[in-house]
Amino acid sequence: MRGKTNILILAAGLGKRMKSEKPKVLFDLLGKPILGYIIETCKNIKNDKIIVLVGNRADMVTEFLKDKNVEIAHQNEQLGTGHAVMCSFDKFDKNSNIIVLAGDVPLITSETLSKMLEKHIKNKNDITFLTMKLEDPSGYGRVVKDKNYNVVMIVEDKDCDKKEKKIKEVNSGVYVFRYDFLKKYLKTLSNKNNQKEYYLTDLIKIGFKEKSKIETILLENLIEVSGINDREQLSKIEEILLKRKISNLLKNGVTIKSPNTCYIENDVVFESDVTIEPFVVIKGKSVIRKGSVISSFSTLENYETSQNQIVPPFSNLKG
Repeated sequence: MRGKTNILILAAGLGKRMKSEKPKVLFDLLGKPILGYIIETCKNIKNDKIIVLVGNRADMVTEFLKDKNVEIAHQNEQLGTGHAVMCSFDKFDKNSNIIVLAGDVPLITSETLSKMLEKHIKNKNDITFLTMKLEDPSGYGRVVKDKNYNVVMIVEDKDCDKKEKKIKEVNSGVYVFRYDFLKKYLKTLSNKNNQKEYYLTDLIKIGFKEKSKIETILLENLIEVSGINDREQLSKIEEILLKRKISNLLKNGVTIKSPNTCYIENDVVFESDVTIEPFVVIKGKSVIRKGSVISSFSTLENYETSQNQIVPPFSNLKG
Protein backbone atom coordinates (compact mmCIF):
# COMPACT_ATOMS: atom_id res chain seq x y z
CA MET A 1 0.00 0.00 0.00
CA ARG A 2 1.36 3.41 -1.01
CA GLY A 3 0.16 5.34 2.03
CA LYS A 4 0.26 9.10 2.41
CA THR A 5 3.20 11.35 1.58
CA ASN A 6 4.30 14.06 4.01
CA ILE A 7 7.14 16.50 3.38
CA LEU A 8 9.10 18.15 6.19
CA ILE A 9 11.16 21.25 5.38
CA LEU A 10 13.67 22.15 8.10
CA ALA A 11 13.70 25.95 8.33
CA ALA A 12 14.52 26.61 11.98
CA GLY A 13 18.27 27.24 11.72
CA LEU A 14 20.07 30.33 12.95
CA GLY A 15 22.04 31.02 9.76
CA LYS A 16 24.78 32.78 11.73
CA ARG A 17 27.12 33.16 8.77
CA MET A 18 24.57 35.34 6.96
CA LYS A 19 25.28 37.94 9.69
CA SER A 20 21.70 39.19 9.72
CA GLU A 21 18.65 39.29 11.98
CA LYS A 22 16.63 37.98 9.05
CA PRO A 23 16.29 34.17 8.90
CA LYS A 24 18.46 32.61 6.21
CA VAL A 25 15.48 30.95 4.49
CA LEU A 26 13.90 34.37 3.84
CA PHE A 27 16.83 35.80 1.89
CA ASP A 28 15.80 36.58 -1.68
CA LEU A 29 16.93 34.86 -4.86
CA LEU A 30 15.68 36.82 -7.87
CA GLY A 31 13.06 38.48 -5.68
CA LYS A 32 11.77 35.26 -4.12
CA PRO A 33 12.76 33.86 -0.70
CA ILE A 34 14.89 30.70 -0.62
CA LEU A 35 12.10 28.89 1.22
CA GLY A 36 9.64 29.85 -1.51
CA TYR A 37 11.58 27.87 -4.10
CA ILE A 38 11.60 24.74 -1.94
CA ILE A 39 7.89 24.95 -1.14
CA GLU A 40 7.12 25.37 -4.85
CA THR A 41 9.24 22.30 -5.68
CA CYS A 42 7.53 20.25 -2.98
CA LYS A 43 4.10 21.24 -4.29
CA ASN A 44 5.05 19.71 -7.63
CA ILE A 45 5.19 16.31 -5.91
CA LYS A 46 1.93 14.55 -5.17
CA ASN A 47 1.68 14.91 -1.39
CA ASP A 48 -0.84 15.00 1.42
CA LYS A 49 0.89 17.53 3.64
CA ILE A 50 3.85 19.92 3.69
CA ILE A 51 5.19 20.80 7.13
CA VAL A 52 7.67 23.63 7.70
CA LEU A 53 9.68 23.56 10.92
CA VAL A 54 10.35 27.07 12.22
CA GLY A 55 12.56 28.28 15.06
CA ASN A 56 14.86 31.24 14.60
CA ARG A 57 12.67 34.35 14.06
CA ALA A 58 9.65 32.08 13.81
CA ASP A 59 7.40 35.15 13.60
CA MET A 60 8.97 36.29 10.33
CA VAL A 61 8.95 32.83 8.76
CA THR A 62 5.36 32.19 9.89
CA GLU A 63 4.26 35.50 8.33
CA PHE A 64 5.80 34.42 5.02
CA LEU A 65 4.05 31.04 5.24
CA LYS A 66 0.55 32.31 6.07
CA ASP A 67 -0.79 31.97 2.50
CA LYS A 68 1.32 28.96 1.46
CA ASN A 69 -1.08 26.19 2.53
CA VAL A 70 1.48 24.44 4.74
CA GLU A 71 1.44 23.27 8.35
CA ILE A 72 3.90 24.72 10.86
CA ALA A 73 5.91 22.92 13.54
CA HIS A 74 8.11 24.67 16.11
CA GLN A 75 11.64 24.00 17.35
CA ASN A 76 12.31 26.45 20.16
CA GLU A 77 15.89 25.28 20.71
CA GLN A 78 18.17 24.16 17.91
CA LEU A 79 19.31 20.79 19.25
CA GLY A 80 20.13 19.03 15.99
CA THR A 81 18.38 17.54 12.98
CA GLY A 82 17.11 14.56 14.97
CA HIS A 83 15.52 16.93 17.48
CA ALA A 84 14.01 18.89 14.57
CA VAL A 85 12.17 15.78 13.38
CA MET A 86 11.12 15.00 16.98
CA CYS A 87 9.53 18.46 17.17
CA SER A 88 7.61 17.77 13.95
CA PHE A 89 6.55 14.18 14.59
CA ASP A 90 3.04 14.93 15.86
CA LYS A 91 2.25 16.59 12.52
CA PHE A 92 2.95 13.43 10.48
CA ASP A 93 0.12 11.27 9.17
CA LYS A 94 0.15 7.71 10.46
CA ASN A 95 1.45 5.16 7.96
CA SER A 96 2.92 7.93 5.81
CA ASN A 97 6.22 8.19 4.00
CA ILE A 98 8.03 11.33 5.08
CA ILE A 99 10.46 13.30 2.91
CA VAL A 100 12.85 15.37 5.03
CA LEU A 101 15.02 18.11 3.52
CA ALA A 102 16.72 21.33 4.52
CA GLY A 103 15.18 24.73 3.87
CA ASP A 104 18.29 26.10 2.15
CA VAL A 105 18.58 23.93 -0.99
CA PRO A 106 16.57 25.92 -3.56
CA LEU A 107 17.97 24.03 -6.57
CA ILE A 108 16.58 20.63 -5.52
CA THR A 109 14.16 19.34 -8.16
CA SER A 110 10.79 17.66 -7.84
CA GLU A 111 12.10 14.97 -10.21
CA THR A 112 14.84 13.98 -7.75
CA LEU A 113 12.49 13.95 -4.77
CA SER A 114 9.89 11.94 -6.70
CA LYS A 115 12.53 9.43 -7.79
CA MET A 116 13.56 8.94 -4.17
CA LEU A 117 9.99 8.55 -3.01
CA GLU A 118 9.11 6.03 -5.73
CA LYS A 119 12.15 3.88 -4.92
CA HIS A 120 11.33 4.07 -1.22
CA ILE A 121 7.74 2.93 -1.76
CA LYS A 122 8.47 0.32 -4.44
CA ASN A 123 11.20 -1.37 -2.37
CA LYS A 124 9.28 -1.00 0.91
CA ASN A 125 12.22 0.75 2.55
CA ASP A 126 12.39 2.07 6.09
CA ILE A 127 14.92 4.73 5.07
CA THR A 128 15.96 5.97 1.64
CA PHE A 129 18.46 8.80 1.42
CA LEU A 130 20.20 10.79 -1.27
CA THR A 131 23.96 10.48 -1.66
CA MET A 132 26.59 11.91 -3.97
CA LYS A 133 30.14 10.97 -4.95
CA LEU A 134 32.78 13.66 -4.55
CA GLU A 135 36.45 13.70 -5.50
CA ASP A 136 37.02 15.83 -2.41
CA PRO A 137 34.50 14.70 0.23
CA SER A 138 35.99 16.90 2.98
CA GLY A 139 33.35 18.30 5.33
CA TYR A 140 30.68 15.75 4.42
CA GLY A 141 29.38 12.73 6.31
CA ARG A 142 30.71 9.52 4.71
CA VAL A 143 28.32 6.71 3.79
CA VAL A 144 29.82 3.51 5.21
CA LYS A 145 28.73 0.24 3.57
CA ASP A 146 29.62 -3.37 4.31
CA LYS A 147 31.07 -5.87 1.79
CA ASN A 148 27.54 -6.60 0.53
CA TYR A 149 26.94 -2.87 -0.06
CA ASN A 150 24.45 -2.60 2.78
CA VAL A 151 24.40 0.85 4.37
CA VAL A 152 25.93 0.58 7.85
CA MET A 153 26.08 4.19 9.04
CA ILE A 154 26.95 7.77 8.23
CA VAL A 155 30.15 9.01 9.86
CA GLU A 156 30.62 12.77 10.13
CA ASP A 157 33.84 14.12 8.65
CA LYS A 158 35.37 15.06 12.00
CA ASP A 159 34.76 11.54 13.34
CA CYS A 160 36.20 9.62 10.36
CA ASP A 161 39.20 7.33 10.75
CA LYS A 162 41.81 7.05 7.98
CA LYS A 163 39.87 4.38 6.08
CA GLU A 164 36.58 6.26 6.30
CA LYS A 165 38.24 9.49 5.14
CA LYS A 166 38.87 7.81 1.77
CA ILE A 167 35.18 7.11 1.14
CA LYS A 168 33.89 9.24 -1.76
CA GLU A 169 30.16 8.64 -1.27
CA VAL A 170 28.65 11.21 1.09
CA ASN A 171 25.31 12.12 2.61
CA SER A 172 23.37 14.96 0.98
CA GLY A 173 20.90 15.51 3.83
CA VAL A 174 17.74 14.52 1.94
CA TYR A 175 15.79 11.54 3.30
CA VAL A 176 12.59 9.53 3.07
CA PHE A 177 11.46 7.72 6.24
CA ARG A 178 8.65 5.28 6.90
CA TYR A 179 6.37 6.59 9.65
CA ASP A 180 6.45 3.39 11.72
CA PHE A 181 10.25 3.39 11.69
CA LEU A 182 10.38 6.95 13.03
CA LYS A 183 7.73 6.19 15.63
CA LYS A 184 9.78 3.29 16.95
CA TYR A 185 13.33 4.62 16.77
CA LEU A 186 13.27 8.44 16.79
CA LYS A 187 12.93 8.44 20.58
CA THR A 188 16.07 6.28 20.90
CA LEU A 189 18.36 9.02 19.56
CA SER A 190 20.93 10.25 22.04
CA ASN A 191 22.64 13.62 22.41
CA LYS A 192 25.73 12.16 24.05
CA ASN A 193 28.21 13.78 21.69
CA ASN A 194 30.47 16.83 21.62
CA GLN A 195 27.72 19.07 20.23
CA LYS A 196 25.06 17.76 22.66
CA GLU A 197 22.74 17.42 19.67
CA TYR A 198 20.39 14.73 18.37
CA TYR A 199 21.62 13.68 14.93
CA LEU A 200 19.16 12.39 12.34
CA THR A 201 22.04 10.50 10.73
CA ASP A 202 22.26 8.25 13.81
CA LEU A 203 19.01 6.63 12.62
CA ILE A 204 21.00 4.98 9.82
CA LYS A 205 23.23 3.18 12.32
CA ILE A 206 20.23 2.24 14.47
CA GLY A 207 18.37 0.98 11.41
CA PHE A 208 21.28 -1.23 10.33
CA LYS A 209 21.54 -2.79 13.79
CA GLU A 210 17.79 -3.45 13.80
CA LYS A 211 17.96 -4.99 10.29
CA SER A 212 15.74 -2.27 8.84
CA LYS A 213 15.68 -1.83 5.07
CA ILE A 214 17.91 1.08 4.10
CA GLU A 215 18.85 2.13 0.57
CA THR A 216 20.61 5.06 -1.06
CA ILE A 217 19.99 6.80 -4.34
CA LEU A 218 22.93 8.50 -6.04
CA LEU A 219 22.48 12.09 -7.17
CA GLU A 220 24.01 12.82 -10.58
CA ASN A 221 23.51 16.59 -10.70
CA LEU A 222 25.38 17.72 -7.58
CA ILE A 223 24.29 21.34 -7.93
CA GLU A 224 20.80 20.35 -6.71
CA VAL A 225 21.89 20.02 -3.10
CA SER A 226 24.05 23.13 -2.98
CA GLY A 227 23.20 24.69 0.36
CA ILE A 228 23.40 28.34 1.31
CA ASN A 229 25.41 29.15 4.42
CA ASP A 230 26.68 32.65 3.65
CA ARG A 231 26.12 35.54 1.27
CA GLU A 232 28.81 34.38 -1.14
CA GLN A 233 26.97 31.08 -1.64
CA LEU A 234 23.69 33.02 -1.92
CA SER A 235 25.21 35.07 -4.74
CA LYS A 236 26.42 31.96 -6.59
CA ILE A 237 23.01 30.28 -6.39
CA GLU A 238 21.29 33.46 -7.59
CA GLU A 239 23.67 33.55 -10.55
CA ILE A 240 22.67 29.98 -11.47
CA LEU A 241 18.96 30.81 -11.20
CA LEU A 242 19.40 33.97 -13.29
CA LYS A 243 21.17 32.04 -16.06
CA ARG A 244 18.32 29.50 -16.04
CA LYS A 245 15.71 32.27 -16.22
CA ILE A 246 17.44 34.00 -19.13
CA SER A 247 18.05 30.72 -20.98
CA ASN A 248 14.36 29.88 -20.67
CA LEU A 249 13.37 33.31 -22.01
CA LEU A 250 15.71 33.00 -24.98
CA LYS A 251 14.12 29.65 -25.84
CA ASN A 252 10.65 31.16 -25.66
CA GLY A 253 10.76 34.08 -28.05
CA VAL A 254 12.50 36.80 -26.03
CA THR A 255 15.59 38.54 -27.46
CA ILE A 256 18.14 39.56 -24.83
CA LYS A 257 20.96 41.55 -26.39
CA SER A 258 23.47 41.17 -23.56
CA PRO A 259 22.36 38.40 -21.16
CA ASN A 260 25.27 38.90 -18.77
CA THR A 261 24.28 42.52 -18.08
CA CYS A 262 20.59 42.00 -17.32
CA TYR A 263 18.85 41.20 -14.03
CA ILE A 264 15.38 39.66 -14.32
CA GLU A 265 13.52 38.38 -11.26
CA ASN A 266 11.78 35.04 -10.96
CA ASP A 267 8.15 36.19 -11.21
CA VAL A 268 8.50 38.49 -14.21
CA VAL A 269 6.25 37.34 -17.08
CA PHE A 270 7.15 37.79 -20.75
CA GLU A 271 5.12 37.44 -23.91
CA SER A 272 6.83 36.66 -27.23
CA ASP A 273 8.80 38.97 -29.52
CA VAL A 274 10.09 41.11 -26.67
CA THR A 275 13.54 42.71 -26.95
CA ILE A 276 15.67 43.46 -23.91
CA GLU A 277 18.65 45.73 -24.49
CA PRO A 278 21.85 45.67 -22.33
CA PHE A 279 21.87 46.77 -18.67
CA VAL A 280 18.18 46.28 -17.93
CA VAL A 281 16.66 45.43 -14.52
CA ILE A 282 13.12 43.99 -14.34
CA LYS A 283 11.70 43.15 -10.92
CA GLY A 284 8.64 42.00 -9.01
CA LYS A 285 5.42 41.06 -10.80
CA SER A 286 6.22 42.93 -13.99
CA VAL A 287 4.53 41.78 -17.22
CA ILE A 288 6.22 42.53 -20.54
CA ARG A 289 3.66 42.37 -23.35
CA LYS A 290 4.21 41.16 -26.91
CA GLY A 291 6.48 43.24 -29.11
CA SER A 292 7.77 45.49 -26.32
CA VAL A 293 11.32 46.84 -26.37
CA ILE A 294 13.04 47.64 -23.07
CA SER A 295 15.89 50.02 -23.82
CA SER A 296 19.25 50.08 -22.06
CA PHE A 297 19.71 51.20 -18.45
CA SER A 298 16.00 50.92 -17.67
CA THR A 299 14.53 49.59 -14.42
CA LEU A 300 10.98 48.23 -14.25
CA GLU A 301 9.34 47.11 -11.00
CA ASN A 302 5.83 45.62 -10.82
CA TYR A 303 5.19 47.35 -14.14
CA GLU A 304 3.05 46.09 -17.02
CA THR A 305 3.88 47.31 -20.52
CA SER A 306 1.34 47.63 -23.30
CA GLN A 307 1.80 45.67 -26.53
CA ASN A 308 4.63 47.01 -28.72
CA GLN A 309 5.58 49.58 -26.07
CA ILE A 310 9.03 51.13 -26.47
CA VAL A 311 10.51 51.86 -23.04
CA PRO A 312 13.10 54.65 -23.54
CA PRO A 313 16.68 54.37 -22.20
CA PHE A 314 17.21 55.22 -18.51
CA SER A 315 13.50 54.75 -17.67
CA ASN A 316 12.53 54.02 -14.07
CA LEU A 317 8.98 52.64 -14.11
CA LYS A 318 6.97 51.30 -11.18
CA GLY A 319 3.51 49.74 -11.26
